[in-house]
Amino acid sequence: MKILGLDASINSTGIVCATLDDNELMITGINYCGFTSVKRNRSANVILYGKFKSDMAKYLWMRNKIFEITGPVDYVAFEDYAYGGSGLVLNIAEYTALLKEIYYLNGSKIRLYDIKGIKKFATGDGNADKIRMNDEFNKWNFNSNMDISKLPDYKSPKLDIIDAYYIMRLLQTELQLRRGLIQLRNMAENRIWAFNRVTKHAKENVLTREFIER
Repeated sequence: MKILGLDASINSTGIVCATLDDNELMITGINYCGFTSVKRNRSANVILYGKFKSDMAKYLWMRNKIFEITGPVDYVAFEDYAYGGSGLVLNIAEYTALLKEIYYLNGSKIRLYDIKGIKKFATGDGNADKIRMNDEFNKWNFNSNMDISKLPDYKSPKLDIIDAYYIMRLLQTELQLRRGLIQLRNMAENRIWAFNRVTKHAKENVLTREFIER
């Protein structure tokens, strides 16, 4: 099974794609990538992009590049929109919709996780800032197959890859819960909170919501 965590950003999307074994849904392989416009940050796992004729040209290029890297996946999870956000929210919505479309049309089941739920799952604090998310990742060093230690802390693309990693792990945990491989009551309190959470825009908790699929 292939699953994907995707932190969509119009400048520096982070992606973490994991292969899970069929029995316990444990990670057997991992692929990750970020984007940058800064040459010194380019590496095997950080793709450099240049100038585009239009925003749409950029969005399509990034979408196609991401799908080229991951290929079709069984499940893909996105950070849901910040509904009270400001700035280029419409641009982000346009770009994210293109990403959702390509995975949807290729048979992926789609999950949306709200921002507070991701942060609570990852750090225990639903209001954790980027510094806390970064430090928590460095502290636990979750997966030795994903070495991003050479990327500058507290900046993109490292921050985006970290967010995508947590989204992927949240998705993996949900799938294990749904299959009965782990029990919610045995999990840490912050993770129970993340799965029981309801919001104004998601009136049912994650485990009672259907995946978005064709």
